[in-house]
Amino acid sequence: MAPKRGQKRAPEEQKVVAVLKKLHVTQGSFKQLSEALHHPLSDLPEVPRLG
Repeated sequence: MAPKRGQKRAPEEQKVVAVLKKLHVTQGSFKQLSEALHHPLSDLPEVPRLG
């Protein structure tokens, strides 16, 4: 669902949107790639989070 007029994005979401725009990546393609990487059948190892 699209955000209502006047609603602001969360600061984390603003950062993601800014980086995607800088790299000329659409949010739709980023979402598809993210879903593919996190799919249970992708056979990719879990990467430990730093921090």
